[in-house]
Amino acid sequence: MRDNQKTRRPRLALPPRAVAALSLAALLLAAACSQNDPRYPVYFRYAVDVKVDGVPVTIERVVKCTGTRSWNTSADPGGWSGQVYANPPVIGAKIPGSDAAVYVQTPDACRWAAEYEGDAWKNPPLQPGDLVPVLWTDNWQRLEQVEYYLTRSSLAGEDSHVEFVRIQPMTRTDKKAFKASEKRAATESPDLRPFASVKAKGVESRVTDTERTRSNRPEEPARKTMCQSALVLGRGDWGRWPELAPWVEGLPDDDRFHPIKTVFGNVAWDVYRNGGFSEAESLITSGALLKREQTRSMTNVARNLAIQMRPLSFDPSGVFIDNKRKGLMSCVFEAWHPERTYFSARDKKRNTLPKNTDEKIYIADDYDHRGMSAIKKEGAIFYILSFTPFLGQPNSNEPVAMDTIN
Repeated sequence: MRDNQKTRRPRLALPPRAVAALSLAALLLAAACSQNDPRYPVYFRYAVDVKVDGVPVTIERVVKCTGTRSWNTSADPGGWSGQVYANPPVIGAKIPGSDAAVYVQTPDACRWAAEYEGDAWKNPPLQPGDLVPVLWTDNWQRLEQVEYYLTRSSLAGEDSHVEFVRIQPMTRTDKKAFKASEKRAATESPDLRPFASVKAKGVESRVTDTERTRSNRPEEPARKTMCQSALVLGRGDWGRWPELAPWVEGLPDDDRFHPIKTVFGNVAWDVYRNGGFSEAESLITSGALLKREQTRSMTNVARNLAIQMRPLSFDPSGVFIDNKRKGLMSCVFEAWHPERTYFSARDKKRNTLPKNTDEKIYIADDYDHRGMSAIKKEGAIFYILSFTPFLGQPNSNEPVAMDTIN
C-alpha cells in the first residue's frame, strides 16, 4: 500500500490564492444574500368609517411599509425574492363615550404605495364601495366580549353592533404624516397587541398569558384571538346522502351531538366537501362574502351556510350555539381569559348541561369540535368553524405606538 502511494502520479495543484478565491466565490453563490429593499420605506393612509351602536367612528392610521429582498434563496435560485412588512398590520379605534373598540386589518397596499412593478399596482387594492371585515369588542382593555363581522348582513347592523359606512379613498403619504399618526395613536388607539404581532414603544416583550405567569410558568407570547361559529346544514339539504335521515331518526331523544364519522366513515368527508361546508369555510376565511364579483360562483347551499353562521357564546354553565344571531362569529382572547375559550370550557367536568332551547344549543364536554355531528331534535348537521381573524402578511419587529395595559 505504501509503495503504491509513493509511485502515484502527483496531482495538479492550483496556487493557494486561486484556491481561496474559488472557495469564496462558491460560498457567495451557495448562500442567499439579503438586504433592505431600496423601494421602501413608503407610507399610505388607510381609513374606514363605521357606526358602532349608532355612534360614528373612523378607524384611521398611516401605515409604514418596509421591505427586504434576498438573492438566490431556495425558493428562487439565481433570482431575487422579496418580503414586504406593514406596520401596524391591524388598526383600531376607541368608541367615544364607552370602553368599546373596533379593529380592521391593514390592506396589502405596500406595493401600490411604492408604485411597485409599474402599472400592475396603479390602483389601490381597496376602492370606495368595498367592504372589509370588522372586529368589535365591548371593552378593549378586558376583551371579554369580542365579535367578528364578515358578512354583508352583519356589517349592515343586523344582529351586530357595527354598521359599515365606507372605505375612504386610500392616499400615499410620507414620513411626516406617519409620525403625526403615531403620536395620535399613542393616546387615541386601543391596544393592538392582542391582535397583531408587534411591540409597543417602551415595552420590551409582547403581551403574555397572565394566567400562566401567575402559576410560575415561563412567560409565553399571548395566544391569538380565536373566532368561532357553527355552520348548520338542515335536513332539506341531505338528499345526496339517503342513509343520514334514517340514522338521525334512530338517534336517542336527547340534546347531545352525535358524530357522523364514527358511523359512516368516508360519507362524513363527502358531506363536508359536497354538502357546502368546505366551500362555506373558504368563503368565510377568505373574506369572499364581501366581494361582489365572487357571489355568482357560490353554490346556494354554501352561501346560505356562510351567511347564516351562528356564533358560539359562553355562560356560567358552558358553551352554546346562539340561534338568535346569524352571520357573525364570536371570538375569545385566550391570553387573559383562557377559561372562556371553547377548548378550555369543554375540558371542565360538568355532570349536567341545560337543555337545548330555541335560542341556545348547548355543547357537551365530549363534543368533537373537529368533525360534524347531528342532533335529532334539531334535525340538522353541525360543523364548528374556528379561525384566527387577522392573518395577513407578516410584520417586522419595528415598534409602533399603542396603549399598554398594566
